Amino acid sequence: MLATAAPLYAQSGQQAADMPTSAPSPYSSAWLASAYVSYSSRDGYRKYDGVDGYQRLRNRSVSMFGGAVGKRFALRNPRLRAQAAVEAGWGSVSGGPIDLLDESGYIMKGYLYENFLIGVIQGEMHYLFPSGGGQVYFLSAGPGAHVSSYYETAMLGKQKVLESDKAVMASLNFNIGAGVEYRAGERAAMSICYKLRLWEPLRIIETGELFPMGVDYREFFYTHMLSMQVLLPRLKR
Repeated sequence: MLATAAPLYAQSGQQAADMPTSAPSPYSSAWLASAYVSYSSRDGYRKYDGVDGYQRLRNRSVSMFGGAVGKRFALRNPRLRAQAAVEAGWGSVSGGPIDLLDESGYIMKGYLYENFLIGVIQGEMHYLFPSGGGQVYFLSAGPGAHVSSYYETAMLGKQKVLESDKAVMASLNFNIGAGVEYRAGERAAMSICYKLRLWEPLRIIETGELFPMGVDYREFFYTHMLSMQVLLPRLKR
């Protein structure tokens, strides 16, 4: 069955529509390139020494933009396939107004921004629901690992006046989602996917006037992602 996956890219749209639902998807061995947008709810947790439990904080949600490249792998069961991808993204959110001092000591009103840079290695398993119209619907789930960089910037109008050191950390994540794919020409296809990602991109020791000794602080993200993928056939040897 696996040997028929690559040649199916050359079939006409009508032939693909007439494909038996038990056959492998013609996109199950594809290479992919994608762009995405995401919206993340953020829960912060602060841990004080000598206090049981964490203080929970409701933070402003952050939007991110990014892209990914990867590969799908057809499995013996035509209803299943694996996918591996490498992803990069960036997002920023306003932390609110702050007071800034100029060289003469005059107080000016600026804004603080929190910034995230992320790199992700994501693995998934897909369960396919072929339709009679040539589209293939699927559910997805799988774990991943990410590295995130967090830093703050102070802006005065459009001018950046201060930037904090970058805090870099690594952690695991888990995705669940759903999608649909369809032919877009003789040698390519498109896929639209939704994913819910659970992850922890921020874990630092927070210091400041209120916490001179430092406290443990971490954030959990509940991220809704919408991506558009371009699927290409595997390279011929």
